[in-house]
Amino acid sequence: MTTIAAAASFLAVVATTSASVAWLVAYLASRRPPPKQPERTSSAGTPLPNNIIERSPPPSTTTLRDDDIIIRFHSVAMSAMQHLALLVVDCQPVYWDDQKAVRTSFPALPRRVASLLERARRVLSPPQIVHVRANYTFRFAQNFKRLNPDKPLPSDIEAVSWAGSKVGELIVVKNSFDSFRETRLEAYLRDLGVTDIVVCGLLTSCCVLFTAQSAFASGFRVKLYEPGCADRSVLRHDQTLENYGSYCFEIVRDLDDCIVKHPHIVNSVVSRSSRGSDEDRIIQLGPPSTRTSDDDDDDDDARRDF
Repeated sequence: MTTIAAAASFLAVVATTSASVAWLVAYLASRRPPPKQPERTSSAGTPLPNNIIERSPPPSTTTLRDDDIIIRFHSVAMSAMQHLALLVVDCQPVYWDDQKAVRTSFPALPRRVASLLERARRVLSPPQIVHVRANYTFRFAQNFKRLNPDKPLPSDIEAVSWAGSKVGELIVVKNSFDSFRETRLEAYLRDLGVTDIVVCGLLTSCCVLFTAQSAFASGFRVKLYEPGCADRSVLRHDQTLENYGSYCFEIVRDLDDCIVKHPHIVNSVVSRSSRGSDEDRIIQLGPPSTRTSDDDDDDDDARRDF
């Protein structure tokens, strides 16, 4: 019993000592002065108290890089044209790489679509750039093959090399010719506040036409970027434009007419131009033109070919 009592007394002393040491460490830590905050200055160079946060203007781009391409913030608020969206339809290998007739009739299509995407990425946020890819259902494929046994259908949703998506850009998978059917694309564009749509892609007389008509019927203002569209023949392409141009979409052939500011934005800039603020100057400048004399020559040649 004496041994047990001695052991109990020893443990009690140890516990008391440990508690005292823990209290002492906590007390000393609480008395330690806080680390010195580095001196903060405003954008004008004047000192700022540490409890004041200066609101700096949002940058136009982040420092994040994807394949050495600077990615814009994933916010429509960063867009210079919040009313606009670009739809790139069915730019997939089955409709381009595997179609010699399309490639022969429209050899400039890859460059034209790439130029349009480059322009759009300067002024639109990633959510405003939509890539529509076809992946048809079994029932659709059955019907299609019954009528078109020699025409191929896509087996996946991979894009051609010149029309791939970037981080933050939406990919919509459609199961019919119409990009709006059972895809929630309309609701997505409405949520963004989009009122105007630019459409390009493959094929002019089929999925591009169905998509443009559905957008028009949904109340969007639709522009079809003609140099960024192609079909199985020039005749089919031209007939589609002749039949439906200015009927359910506006035909545009110039990048400067394709990606344009909303009229109410232009008017507000004109009315405020006397202020001469930095914001006004930025809005007035807009995206730099990418057209060159070579592009003009190519467009003239293309019109003659068509």
